[in-house]
Amino acid sequence: MTSTNDIYERLGALEQLVKHLYERTGVPMPDLAAIARNEVSARVRELVASGNKIGAIKAYRDETNVDLATATRVIESLYA
Repeated sequence: MTSTNDIYERLGALEQLVKHLYERTGVPMPDLAAIARNEVSARVRELVASGNKIGAIKAYRDETNVDLATATRVIESLYA
């Protein structure tokens, strides 16, 4: 049985591989913050604007069914 830790380790390795492939091909990496700004709802943007990071993460997860780590990365990219 695969543990959560194993999954995160594999995801980390895949992220490194994808980054390497972008660098080797010369294709620019997508801007996560720009993507997030276009994909999040007005409600999530309001929560971010009010400084309610936890509420924004929860709302984003509820709306998109993504895992906590993904939602956190997306919402934190909006603060950058």
